[in-house]
Amino acid sequence: MAWLWNRLNRRMTGLRWILAAFCLVLAIFNVKDGYAAMNQIGREGQGFAHRGIRDSTGIQAIRFMPPTVIYSNKPGAIFLLTGKSAYVAPTPVDPVTGQSRSNYNDDLSQMQRSVRAGEAILVLFGLRNSDTPDEVSLFADLSDNLTIQADYGDIVIFGGSR
Repeated sequence: MAWLWNRLNRRMTGLRWILAAFCLVLAIFNVKDGYAAMNQIGREGQGFAHRGIRDSTGIQAIRFMPPTVIYSNKPGAIFLLTGKSAYVAPTPVDPVTGQSRSNYNDDLSQMQRSVRAGEAILVLFGLRNSDTPDEVSLFADLSDNLTIQADYGDIVIFGGSR
């Protein structure tokens, strides 16, 4: 914008004032929109802290479950929203190094045995309906031969019987 301002010489003072007024109006609208967005995020939260997720039936079900071992693809969300600790569900690739996990199949089998035996539950967020083929594949791997205990759409809880 500064380059345009400099190109306008003294003979075009009126055009300079029009340009300044336009920039001022633009700034006012940006501040107004930013303020409205900030108020909405403050009222409703964002991401996992959003009121719709915080108060969802799936999160409420996890919150009021008796103490048990929980595996999840989003253990941080479970802790944030319910106060309960959760283990990270096994993944074929280490997200930090990007390398394959050599013990993935063993970890997966151990988790699935615990869930089937009723010693643990598996809570999966959003993988089933993902647009990413890797996430859909991970959902299939993690939930293979497990019983759905509760299905809340984007939150699916798998468990066995004790």
